[in-house]
Amino acid sequence: MASSSGSRVLLSGGYDCQFLQEPPDDLKCLICLCVARDPLQHGDKGCGKIYCRQCITEYKKKNNKCPNCRRLIVTFRDVRSERDIQSLKVKCQNSECLWVGELRYLEEHLKTCDYTKLLCPNKCKQIIRKRSIENSTIWKVIKVYRKDLRRHLKTECPQRQFECPHCHKIGKYEDITGWHTRHFCPKVKIRCPNSPDCDKTFLREMKSEHVSICPYQKLICKYKEFGCTMKPFRKDLKDHENNNKLHLRITMDTLLAVQTQCRKWTEECSVLRAPDNSTAKQAHRITFKMNNFRKWKEKRKKFHSPSFHTHPEGYKMIIEIKAYGFLERKGTHISVCTYVMKGEYDDQLEFPFQGTLKIELLNQLQNSNHHQQSYEGSRLGAERVTDREKAFYPFSSVEAFIPHTELELNTTTNCQYLLNDTLIFRASVEVPSYKPWLQCTA
Repeated sequence: MASSSGSRVLLSGGYDCQFLQEPPDDLKCLICLCVARDPLQHGDKGCGKIYCRQCITEYKKKNNKCPNCRRLIVTFRDVRSERDIQSLKVKCQNSECLWVGELRYLEEHLKTCDYTKLLCPNKCKQIIRKRSIENSTIWKVIKVYRKDLRRHLKTECPQRQFECPHCHKIGKYEDITGWHTRHFCPKVKIRCPNSPDCDKTFLREMKSEHVSICPYQKLICKYKEFGCTMKPFRKDLKDHENNNKLHLRITMDTLLAVQTQCRKWTEECSVLRAPDNSTAKQAHRITFKMNNFRKWKEKRKKFHSPSFHTHPEGYKMIIEIKAYGFLERKGTHISVCTYVMKGEYDDQLEFPFQGTLKIELLNQLQNSNHHQQSYEGSRLGAERVTDREKAFYPFSSVEAFIPHTELELNTTTNCQYLLNDTLIFRASVEVPSYKPWLQCTA
C-alpha cells in the first residue's frame, strides 16, 4: 500500500489522498506533483504531459510555455487519463474509517461517512482556556462524529432543550442545570441561611416563610434607638429585651453621649440662620412597586415607574428600571435610568434642568438600611423635550445600582429588598427655586 504526503481532498489542484498503491507518474500533474484533477494533456506536438485544470490555468497567467518541453501550451481534455485516475483505489480520509473504494466514489462516501466530524446544529461550545489576568474565556466550537451526532443532541449538548426535574421549566440544559437550579428554581431544596446554627432544609419558595419563624434568625433589639447594638437569635430575643439592667446601662451611656454632643453643637452654633429664599430648594418624593421582578429579569425587559413631577407644576420625569442590567453589568446588577419628559408646565421652568436625584430601594423588613444612591444628572439629558414624549438621553444613568446577590435576605443586617418577588423604590428630586410667583392659581 502507498499513500501521498497528505490525507485530504483539496478543493482545487490535484488529488492528495491515501491511495492503496502508488499512482503511476503519467497520472500526476507536472506542477503540483499530485494525481491530476480534471486532467488536461499538452498536445499539438507537445510533450504529452498532463496537468490539473486548476494548476495549468493559474500557471498560464504567468507563463504560456510548458514547464517540461518549453513549447507553447496547447491543451485538451484527457478522457483516458481521467478514467484511469477515477478508477484508482483510495482509503477514506478519516483514519478511523475502514472504507476502501475507487476515487470516483470518495466524495459521495464522505457525505455519509460515520467518522466525518460535524458542527453541532446548536452551535455548542466548550471552554479550552481561561485568561485569569483579563478575566475572559476562550471558547472552542464542538465537533462530533456523524455517527454520534444524534446521541450528542439527545444527551450531551449543553444547548439542548431540557426540562427542570424540580419545577418542570424548559430551557437550555446549561442554563437549567446552572443558574436556574442554583439561584432561582422554587422547587429545589436549600439549607437555611442561618446554618450551621439551623439545620433545616426546605424548598426555595418557602425560604421567606421559614426565615420569618426561624429560631436562629438574628434580630435587631427594639432598644436599638437607645444604643443597643446586639442582635440575638429569635429564640433568645425575649430574654434579651427583658434584661432591663443591661438596657438601662446602655440607655444611660447613650444619653451621656448625646448630651456631650449637644453641648458641643451649642458651643459651635450659637446662631442659626434661616436659608435664603432665593436658594431654597423644593423636594418631591414618589414611591412605587415593581412586581414580578424575576419575570422582568428573565425576559430582560424594561420596567417604567409612573411619571411624576419634581414639585407642584414642576419638571415631569420617569424612572426606567432594567432588572437584568445593561452594558457591562448585564446579568449581575439592577440598572436605573431617569428621563426628563415633555411636561405641561415646561414654559414656566428653566432648562437645562438642574437638581439632585436620590433613588432608594426600600428594606421591606424595617425602616432602615435602605439602599440609596444620589447623583446629579448630565446636561445632555436635562434639556427641554419638545419633539418626543421623553428625552432621547437619560438625565441620569446608573449601571450598577445594586447587585442581584444583595436583594435576598441578609440575616446580619435584617435587610431584605426582594420580598414576594416585589421591589419597592422611592425617588426624591431636589431642585432650586422654581419661580413660585409664576404658578397658576386658577
